[in-house]
Amino acid sequence: MFDYADTLKVKMRLGQYVAHRIVKDGFTSKIVRSPEQLNKMDRFELAKDFLSSNERKYFDRDLFKTPEPEKLLDDVARYIDQRIPKAYANWFNYGNNVDEEWSAEKYGLTYQFEENGLLEAETREKSNEWNPNAPASKEQVQYLKALLSQAGYILKISYDDLTRGNASQLISFLVDDDALPADIQKLLEYE
Repeated sequence: MFDYADTLKVKMRLGQYVAHRIVKDGFTSKIVRSPEQLNKMDRFELAKDFLSSNERKYFDRDLFKTPEPEKLLDDVARYIDQRIPKAYANWFNYGNNVDEEWSAEKYGLTYQFEENGLLEAETREKSNEWNPNAPASKEQVQYLKALLSQAGYILKISYDDLTRGNASQLISFLVDDDALPADIQKLLEYE
């Protein structure tokens, strides 16, 4: 998708268009469209609207070459479909300081392109891998066991109860001699 353009810039422009012109009822509007309204919108029609708008001239500046019109229309439609749920979640939670996991399904939204649903699931899976409160990975546990053994420490809790964040801090302490917060220090005991 967008292999003929500065991907970051065109996705940013399209993302802003989706947030301010599709999910909201216009740039200055405070009205956020309902999930039912958004689900009914044909993504190819939305892409055509974007490509015939004044925003197009700015979008074109970020193209390395002019793609086939069908390819451009398809890429824009697919990206619009991909961005609608996230833009909706952002406007829906605006000002609420909500930093929770979102999904199209949670807000009653549907993707018109199946691969966007799969991409959302894959993205969520990857973000869970980096969640500091998730259980420590097998690799972290193995490495930490070896480091603790070498340094003469034992862990006071079960390795099954260790989070990724705690494991990361302990590894940094043992490898880089980083300072440990008091709550993490309590997890260690010197042999």
